[in-house]
Amino acid sequence: EAWYKEKPYSAPDPCARIISLNSAKEPWNDKDMRKMLSLVMDRQQIVDIAYEGSTTLAAYYWPAYPSMKPYADLIKKDVYDSFLTPDLAKAEEIMLAKGYVKGDQYWAKDGKDLTLEIQVPEDFIELIRLGDVYAEQLQRFGINANVMKLGSVFYDNSSQGDYEAQSNWFAC
Repeated sequence: EAWYKEKPYSAPDPCARIISLNSAKEPWNDKDMRKMLSLVMDRQQIVDIAYEGSTTLAAYYWPAYPSMKPYADLIKKDVYDSFLTPDLAKAEEIMLAKGYVKGDQYWAKDGKDLTLEIQVPEDFIELIRLGDVYAEQLQRFGINANVMKLGSVFYDNSSQGDYEAQSNWFAC
């Protein structure tokens, strides 16, 4: 069955929508900084706002097909649950350990605010909305995040590594 009368309304899409980080660019080449971004992410809010409840919450990037259950079951419950709920206190611990200081609005290091540009393809509203919600979450935490809507250069940037972050489905 492809459509349902209640949320999430449709069968799971095999291509998860994700935020890809360019781990070759500082400070995102530091696994702790990437973990901090994950700790800030409120995935349920993304489901509720960006997708208006039309998808399901998951801590992995494959669809909830019955054939994938054996792989999902390999993830320990406490590890899985840790991805589903933001932990701003742990995110803050990482920032402090990395030498960042929280100013009036943003985290800064060596006098420079921490920023993150999230590129989105201008022709995919759901990816724009995902980027918008996540950028707002990062702003509230104190990272100066913004969304950059791009045309076909979005795909060139992806293949050439010319981005910090992208809202995409390339884990498909």
